[in-house]
Formats: sequence, C-alpha cells, structure tokens
Amino acid sequence: MSAKEKKLLEQKKREEIRKKSQMRRFLEEEDELGSDDEENDDVRKAINRNDEEENDDDLDSDLEGFVVKGDEEEIGDPT
Repeated sequence: MSAKEKKLLEQKKREEIRKKSQMRRFLEEEDELGSDDEENDDVRKAINRNDEEENDDDLDSDLEGFVVKGDEEEIGDPT
C-alpha cells in the first residue's frame, strides 16, 4: 500500500469517525428535546374518529386526477 493510499484510508476513517460523532450529538440533542413528561412517552394517543379533522372522506374529490389509485392508471408524461 502506497503512502498516498494510506493517507486516503486515514482520511476516510477520520471522516467516518466525524460523521458518527456528529450523528451521536444529533441523537443526544433530539433526546434532550423529547417529552418532558416521560411517563406518558409510551402512551398511545386516543384518536377521536368523529373529530372534524379526522373525517377527511370528502377531501378525496379534491385530489381526483392528481393521485393515481393503485395500478388502475398509469402516470402520464407531465404536460
């Protein structure tokens, strides 16, 4: 292995260590920003299906022609 190859390998290792360290810091920050009420972190949210925001059945008509439903239609070229 030449000196140039060794130098590149060392740089690559340093970059990997830097990325891991950066990701570790990010995860630690995200952990700190998490819920202040840790007792409720694992509690499932009860969804009220009668809530107006949850009832979006009539919104599908707004997307007609924009959203492809399953394999029924092919996506055409944009015009």
